[in-house]
Amino acid sequence: MNTRSCPTVSDTQSALRPQHRVPLAARQPVPRPRAVPLRPDCHGEANTGRQAASGTRWSSILQGCKLAIALAFGLAFPLLSMAADGSNDQDDAATETYLLRYKFKPGEQVRWQVEHRAEVTNTAAGTTQTAETTSRSVKLWTVKSINEAGHFIFVHSVEHVDMRQKVTGQQEVHYDSELHQDPPPGFEQVASAVGVPLTVFTLDELGKVVHREDQGESGEQNPRDITIPLPEEAVPVGHVWKIPYVDKVPDKQGQRLKEVKTQQKFTLLKVDDGIAQIEVETQILTPIHDPMIEAQLIQRASSGIVRFDIQRGRVISQQMDIDKRVYGAHGDGSVMHYVTRFTEDLLTGAAQTASKPAGPEPPQRN
Repeated sequence: MNTRSCPTVSDTQSALRPQHRVPLAARQPVPRPRAVPLRPDCHGEANTGRQAASGTRWSSILQGCKLAIALAFGLAFPLLSMAADGSNDQDDAATETYLLRYKFKPGEQVRWQVEHRAEVTNTAAGTTQTAETTSRSVKLWTVKSINEAGHFIFVHSVEHVDMRQKVTGQQEVHYDSELHQDPPPGFEQVASAVGVPLTVFTLDELGKVVHREDQGESGEQNPRDITIPLPEEAVPVGHVWKIPYVDKVPDKQGQRLKEVKTQQKFTLLKVDDGIAQIEVETQILTPIHDPMIEAQLIQRASSGIVRFDIQRGRVISQQMDIDKRVYGAHGDGSVMHYVTRFTEDLLTGAAQTASKPAGPEPPQRN
């Protein structure tokens, strides 16, 4: 991977499409695992004009920057969204159940304010280097129509993005799509993707993407869907559903691929005043003994809470956190510490830009 303070998205065009990282829709019984390739680093991305210190440890730092770019576009929910709709009483059971479904109307515009904070610290050979990234954006889904099958046809776009990246020993790089007509090196493709259609996708009421059309140039696509899949039947509080899949993780040279079994686990914790609270946990099932592979998987290991408005049939907020260390990924005695927080909040007004509050800080370091 290049040793640069701020990667572009030129090597990650798919990051400008709604995709992330969320597996295909849940069905009961559990669906078959899916093979998903992971890219090892950011080779080939443009320089910002300021080089960081060399060494393979920077691949982990810049992966964090690349992920932040995707998250700024409301893509990688460590990437997670949840929807639920409807409630249902079972006469023959004492436990109330809830039917989780998406609900949208033709012509509707749904906006979320997205914020992602990340701090990736690498210590190796007596040297410590840190990359800090903060991004805020407004993600927009415009509902074009509902087809005969009852599927929702959306246009995904991003109305505004404000990003800051700083690497140890280098000047902070800042890009705000409203303030800066000419983006700094490394942000050209981010700038070109603001305010234009990125993807047209068709979504069923369970959250499965049944069709997608990426607009403009398209790079390697992540086959996972853009939303959390929902259980097919009405479920009570405490119900758990799991989505297994398989990641193919490259080795140090980016050639050999190791298959790693993982799963996402969803638990309906409670429903208060029509708001469903769902716990999300990412679990790595395959024992990992190679620190380099563990370092590549670390950004997938997010956990958190999604709040869903049952009546409106959409996510109203979510928070996902990662706070993990990997030892030995960049040589004996090396330590990589990965701390991130991802939040998303439904905008109820006609907001056009992301506000700029201090926002939630990343979880405290262990």
